[in-house]
Amino acid sequence: MEWNDRELLKVVKFTNDADSLACKFKDSHQLSHESGVSCLLVMVWPTTLFDSHAHKSHKV
Repeated sequence: MEWNDRELLKVVKFTNDADSLACKFKDSHQLSHESGVSCLLVMVWPTTLFDSHAHKSHKV
């Protein structure tokens, strides 16, 4: 499987943005139950996106 550099950079930047967004969100909500769950979702989602994209382009 080959990744276009620009595409990979986009995914990495997106993941970093989501990551820092999640942490800001978490801090501002002082770790209430809801924000904890949302923070987790925001951090897990880009990984899922990355995986599904990888699987799609890896078809034989």
